[in-house]
Amino acid sequence: MHSLTADPVVEQGSLAAAFDQIAPLLPPLLMSPTSFDHSRRVGALFPLHAVQFFGFECRLGEGAAQSTDCALNLSPKGARLLAADAIGSGTGTWQRIGRFYRHWQQTHADPFADAASTWLEFDAGEADPAPNLLFGYWPDEPQTARPWEWMQHTLFPELFDGAYSAALHDSLDRAFRACPAGTGDFQIGVMLSRPIQAVRLCIFDLPLAAVPAYLDAIGWAGDRAALDHWLAALAPHCDFIGLHFDIAAQVFPHIGIEPNFRSGSWSRQPHREGRWAGIWQALSDGGVLTPAKHAALLDWTGHQHVVLDGVPRLLLRGLSHVKLVLAGDGRAQAKGYFGIALRDVEQGG
Repeated sequence: MHSLTADPVVEQGSLAAAFDQIAPLLPPLLMSPTSFDHSRRVGALFPLHAVQFFGFECRLGEGAAQSTDCALNLSPKGARLLAADAIGSGTGTWQRIGRFYRHWQQTHADPFADAASTWLEFDAGEADPAPNLLFGYWPDEPQTARPWEWMQHTLFPELFDGAYSAALHDSLDRAFRACPAGTGDFQIGVMLSRPIQAVRLCIFDLPLAAVPAYLDAIGWAGDRAALDHWLAALAPHCDFIGLHFDIAAQVFPHIGIEPNFRSGSWSRQPHREGRWAGIWQALSDGGVLTPAKHAALLDWTGHQHVVLDGVPRLLLRGLSHVKLVLAGDGRAQAKGYFGIALRDVEQGG
């Protein structure tokens, strides 16, 4: 469990106040003290009402201290604040984030109605937290005006601040257009705080039978046998498997494998969704999940009543998903995604 650091003065009403509430419940096995302080600094940047979900990412294999990243799922109010450059420094990466949210507002029939499909991710260890950006992308969504051509010629060039190379454009275009007809559930990640110019393309509705042909079409050179093994091990225990590709001038040989469920995250916690047991077993059999971290994640789930900014609230603690990262040589590492959310509780209710 973590003790609170005394140096940062938490702004009244910031998400750091919620983070303080979970400090006694968060074991160092899932988050090191250094990562705890980093996540708390990130939380201090955001008002309570700006965030739908505050999530953390930890490795599930052997290893004591955890370098745990954090991510924020934005609310419409949070998206408006970012569009107004009212969160962050207003320079550099934050400036590009602000431009993104202004575009996001202008291209939806109900401005910011889909803010919850956007995430800001912060890599652990940064002295001055700077966000990476991830967002859901549904090209056929009738409420949006975000065709792929607009993404390629407007959004990506702005996010890369004019340095969107022709090689990345062409490689990403090939990966997107190689998806079979009917595929349309994506998440796109632009790792703005990292030195390499790349885009993460996550595909959540690619039929497993179509995976080999898709990999051929995009020139993926990773370990096919290892990928087939993990897809077969995980597929019986979930509704779908998302595949995460990192794309630069070529498609990198590592891949993310995300088994998941169709229902909302708060209705699919392990005590309610029995198929989690099969996922845990597959990861354990594959040597990428330790019993201690498995137990810690299960112990994390629950809720507590808190008073934040003078308002009674329900603080939910839950699991989001797990992801297997498969290196180009077939070595696997599992990551667990867990976090908190706040819900209002009516006075006297």
